[in-house]
Amino acid sequence: MNLLLFDYMLSHLSRVARVINKPQGHGLLVGLGGNGRTSISRLAAYVNDCSTQKIELHKSYGVIEWREDLRTLYKSLGIDNKKIAFSFSDKEIRDEVFVEDINSILNVGELTSLFNTEDIDEINYEVAQQFKKK
Repeated sequence: MNLLLFDYMLSHLSRVARVINKPQGHGLLVGLGGNGRTSISRLAAYVNDCSTQKIELHKSYGVIEWREDLRTLYKSLGIDNKKIAFSFSDKEIRDEVFVEDINSILNVGELTSLFNTEDIDEINYEVAQQFKKK
């Protein structure tokens, strides 16, 4: 893969890389299609040793699958302590709940209704086990 680096792109790359590098860093890239947002975000994730994750849409993908994907993502981030850059484009919006959830993630950093109490207890136990191993 060949990538042409120019000053304008490098300035945006440095901004996105800085956001990804911050603890609990998150951002919203806005622009017309074909301007390189995906390339810049993937390269910034690579620079910061992050893996990238996207949702895989299929015909019957809905709110239930969306929430399950977010649960899996949050568990990977919290329990496994992985660095992940999550990418979501406007073409992947199937329901307005998707946008509301992304808005909540960007503004608050979490989704309060994502996990029930049993899930939270399980997550707390698994995180405690991770600390005992260290």
